[in-house]
Amino acid sequence: MKTTGPGIFDNDVAQGVRAEFNASVAEGLSVFAAAERILAKPIDFLKETDRDQIFLALAALQLEHGLIQPKVKKNALTIIILGDELERWEASAPESYEARKKVLQDLRERLTATLG
Repeated sequence: MKTTGPGIFDNDVAQGVRAEFNASVAEGLSVFAAAERILAKPIDFLKETDRDQIFLALAALQLEHGLIQPKVKKNALTIIILGDELERWEASAPESYEARKKVLQDLRERLTATLG
């Protein structure tokens, strides 16, 4: 996975998810159906880091549309709360680590503020 910054979409996996999600919505699929199309792919065989990026990206995208699937929310919150995603940033410069921490905390706050 190529990472260019601390943002949710600052890696190639999340960018691919966003492109496919937006294309699916543009085709007329609902926000939930667009996510299901992505999740229907065999993500169990991906590296755990890629799987995490998929759920974080889907959560952010669904929040942008004002809807969140319970399983997307649960997986994204679990990823954030367990801290594995942030641990991957510990070897980064302190500014990068703190920036990623803030991004994940912001996503967590937005997720916990929503129903679903």
